[in-house]
Parts: sequence; structure tokens; C-alpha cells
Amino acid sequence: MAQKAEHTSKDTAVAVRNRLFELDKQVMELLGIHVPEISLEGAVATMSVRQDMVNSHGYCHGGLVFTLADHAFAYACSAHNRTGVTTSSHILYVQPAQLGDALTAVARLLNLGHRTGTGEVTVTNQNGVLIARYQGTWYRMSAEIVEEEGR
Repeated sequence: MAQKAEHTSKDTAVAVRNRLFELDKQVMELLGIHVPEISLEGAVATMSVRQDMVNSHGYCHGGLVFTLADHAFAYACSAHNRTGVTTSSHILYVQPAQLGDALTAVARLLNLGHRTGTGEVTVTNQNGVLIARYQGTWYRMSAEIVEEEGR
């Protein structure tokens, strides 16, 4: 049986981002996460570190940095309009994010096969300081996120 060809476009990737935001709206609004860029190669997610995000050391909770990176990765993998889930991920914290930092997570797909994909995310602050590196594996399902015209 021949595989169904993927004809995903940049417009479809943007439609996917908008649909995912509708589904993720509560957590993204709670944390102030935005996804200003999405393409077939990756995605960018941003978040500013607020007072309610810092731990007893005055640094952003690592779990929140992870959540930002994981969102960028998920949006990058989903840009091709197939549902999926992260099956494995790892994060290396390089520097702590601090109160007031504007964090940017840049996700880049390394490989996107029929069933799995791999990618990496770098999280930096407003000064370009590396905060964390994330690596993930994505399991791709067959369902589409948005209906594409002409299919």
C-alpha cells in the first residue's frame, strides 16, 4: 500500500498553529507562552519570566523552561499537520533563567519520518545567553489537525 503523500504548506502550518493554540489556550495563557513563528522546519515559542515563576533561589522553575521548550517542539512536529505525541525528551540546563528574562525557544526538526521525528530546541534569554538545550522524539499519528483544501 502506498503512503499518502504529504503536501503541507506554510499556510497549513499557520492554520495548525492557530488550531493548537485553541486547544492549548488555557496553559499557554497561564504561562504567557506565544508561538510567533512556525514553518515546516521548526517553530519559535516565547515566554517572559514573571515573579510567580521563580523558585526559592530566584530563578525560573526548570519545569517551566522545559514546558516552553516542549511547546516549541510539539508545534514544530505538528506543523506538518499530523497529530502526535512526544515519546521521549531530555533537557540540559546550562544557565538559570531569571526574573524578567524574555525566553525564546527555537525548535528545529532534525528528522521527520513516517512514524517518528526527532528535533532539538535551544532556549535563550533576551541577551542570547543559552539557558537550556532540549532533545525530543515524536511519535506521529495519521490524523490531521486541520483539514487541508483539495484533499
